[in-house]
Amino acid sequence: MKPEDIFDAITDIRDDQIEFAKPRRSRLWYIAPIAACLVLAIIAAPFLRARLPGAQPLYTGAAQLAEARYPEPDVSGALEEGSFSGEAEGPEPIEQGRNEYFENREEYSRRLGGFWADSAETFLTAGNGENMIFSPISLYTVLGMSAELCEGGPRQEILSLLKSPGIEDLRDSARQIWCASFSREQSTCLLANSLWLSNSVDYKQPVLDILAENYFADSFRGDMGSDEYDRIHLDWLSEKTNGYLDGLLPELDTDPMALMYLDSTLYYKARWFYEFDPAQNTEGSFRSAYMEQPCTFMNQSDENTYFKGENFIAVSKHMYGSQEMLFVLPNEGITTNELLADPEYKEFTAVYLEDPYKWKSRSRAIINLSVPKFDLTSNMEMAPGLRDMGVNGIFESGKGSFSPMTDQDFAFTSVTHTCRVSIDEEGCEGASVMIMEAAGAEPPPEEEIDLILDRPFLFAMISNGSLPVYMGAVNRIDS
Repeated sequence: MKPEDIFDAITDIRDDQIEFAKPRRSRLWYIAPIAACLVLAIIAAPFLRARLPGAQPLYTGAAQLAEARYPEPDVSGALEEGSFSGEAEGPEPIEQGRNEYFENREEYSRRLGGFWADSAETFLTAGNGENMIFSPISLYTVLGMSAELCEGGPRQEILSLLKSPGIEDLRDSARQIWCASFSREQSTCLLANSLWLSNSVDYKQPVLDILAENYFADSFRGDMGSDEYDRIHLDWLSEKTNGYLDGLLPELDTDPMALMYLDSTLYYKARWFYEFDPAQNTEGSFRSAYMEQPCTFMNQSDENTYFKGENFIAVSKHMYGSQEMLFVLPNEGITTNELLADPEYKEFTAVYLEDPYKWKSRSRAIINLSVPKFDLTSNMEMAPGLRDMGVNGIFESGKGSFSPMTDQDFAFTSVTHTCRVSIDEEGCEGASVMIMEAAGAEPPPEEEIDLILDRPFLFAMISNGSLPVYMGAVNRIDS
């Protein structure tokens, strides 16, 4: 085929499929990340090497090829003007997708309980006592998008890991999980995805449309390595994370030979239902593996349910919007790494996300909770962990079979993950509804427990769909 024929084939797309990319100002600027503000930018940012060195771009400039088809037209007003338009015909409303998720929740819990627990062990196990944080639902989404780009053995590896019988089922699951985790009222949970192509890639439009409709992903193309394309990419990441990771992400200096980036970002904010009183704060020490570190503890006493295992105790603290943060404290002498590999703890993770009250050992008590204030950042390379979990084909040239996306040969080479998590005691303005229900009163609990998180512990941020938004291992407190 002549070069000019290839150029015509690539650039001959409908006008409505291309929107010249430019930075857009988010309407999320007013959402201040104060009390419990957790932000993830998981940039599954693989450098996909062309197997034809020196390939010439077939197109110049940056353009948007597909736009995320959000389920409700009015979502754009709360998220972002333009790129969250939701104006595509026929997508189902968020509430319907959420209802579908809850109708299938028991099956999802059965399928994914092991994946949540195994991924926590894989990605939270620390080598040198560092803090580790990741988003399980972003990881699920990125793997689903990767499965759309490939076929054969590599796709089957991903389907097996995510316990999906087929790609159509995975699409439905990804859409329903997005709808179930989405929140923009009493709490905020915004998951956004994107695909960034080099102008040298002979892409196929149908897969971009699938990503837009089922994974709510924007797709772009441009000149890899150019200042313009890198700036557009960074602006997109900043908008989707509400600027909370600005200055924390590594410089995005794309390799001119890279063919593709696959991104997933998550911005999360929620408020404690019962906020901590700053007057009750105390100064103390966090006993990390290598030293004692000074920190401020937030203190609160309340009647609550606690959960026990042979090597841990766990308690949750609720937030507005039916969100919760689960704190898990290993017993003295047990490290977070050891607990993550503990079969009983992995069982607890799966059971808790399905229904906390199915756990075998739980009780009510007055919990005297002491939680350190923290603002933590985690950076990790996830490709080795994904290989350990059985996903290999997408990282091996010649085996990826990425024909749904392009006829060119490529492979993912890295999956980098940057995450920031902070908690403090502050509250927020808002409205509330009080419902008084008359019922038989239970006697107050006789047991009282001091749960002091002054040594390494685990946590999980859990959405109202019992989906693990974030999981983390706090091994040190850096001032």
